[in-house]
Amino acid sequence: MAIQIGQKLNSKEAFELAIFEARKGLGFVAPNPPVGCVILDKEDRLLAVGHHQKFGGAHAEVNAVQSVKDPEKLKGAKVFVTLEPCSHFGKTPPCADLLCGLPVSEVHFGVKDPNPKVSGRGLEKIQSAGIQIVSAPESVQEELQNLIRVFWVNQTEQRCFVALKVASTLDAQMALPNGESQWITGTEARTQGHILRAHYGSILTTAKSVLRDNSSLNARVEPFNEKEIPVFVLDPEGSLASTLKNLNLSKVRRPESLFVITTGAQASRFEGVMASEQICKMETPQGQFSLKEVLQWVWDRGGASVMVEAGPNLISQFVSAKTFDQLELFLAPQIFGVASEMSWSQSLGLTKMSQALKFQKVSYQPLGQDLWISATHRSNFSQ
Repeated sequence: MAIQIGQKLNSKEAFELAIFEARKGLGFVAPNPPVGCVILDKEDRLLAVGHHQKFGGAHAEVNAVQSVKDPEKLKGAKVFVTLEPCSHFGKTPPCADLLCGLPVSEVHFGVKDPNPKVSGRGLEKIQSAGIQIVSAPESVQEELQNLIRVFWVNQTEQRCFVALKVASTLDAQMALPNGESQWITGTEARTQGHILRAHYGSILTTAKSVLRDNSSLNARVEPFNEKEIPVFVLDPEGSLASTLKNLNLSKVRRPESLFVITTGAQASRFEGVMASEQICKMETPQGQFSLKEVLQWVWDRGGASVMVEAGPNLISQFVSAKTFDQLELFLAPQIFGVASEMSWSQSLGLTKMSQALKFQKVSYQPLGQDLWISATHRSNFSQ
């Protein structure tokens, strides 16, 4: 954003800048939420900005305050923060305590923290120090809530956030009947897919997809080139055991970032190939893994959010079960015009218009010749 220190801003503009700052933390701060902070002086001129840069590091408020070169300018200043300042000791001291010790006049907050350890306590502490509390204008509420959508699900539902990544033709085909799929979308769309890998932080795929594409499933784009992205592979037949060490999937990440979910009968094939804690034994009584159990296993291993990046079979299972939060759809201006099992939505089999899956908070962005559609399927926001 082309905004300079000293420039006058109104409340909406200050929050838009704070949101811009917060997004810089995407892909680096999980399982914490991305947070941005803006400080205006008593004349509403931009004094400082800051964002939460990495998990375990200083919070946005701290970084913003520390960037103020002249502390005298904090007298009567206004602080704008996208998320309620924390009030508990975690990896860092409470930001609410920091703000209480400053000569600021107002703290404007975006969303109340859903973490039970905070949940309004930060605002109460700041208000008790004689600082006025102001909520963000309605015009930026949706963007503010969207910033912490993963964190909100983590805290309120105690589960991982699930995104489906789909690259398809206009007629919903992810590949030709013979399995050929490289490449349906162009370079720009594939680059955005790499960014999403980093943002969501972990990937769920299948052994069939891994063996077919030999993909690294990492983020080969700045600034995420060095980011370690855990991958969870569904392998009911144990087909990866003999080739795992030679696959790109293994070559680009540490062993502890690769997990396999297989059946008890096949688990022994991975002995000596992977550490036992990287292997999940799960049965398939109905011919496939329980998505609920798979997601619980991912959550138990620190997966705050997971992006499902696989073929149409697994994507269709999630769509049919309606077990996902976000759809990241990359549409290519192509039509295959063939009847096949390569459609990512074929398993729904609806017979009435009223049964159609409904989406909210839909955004559209052209990427070269392709169109990226990001849409929320299950929204549980309430304040």
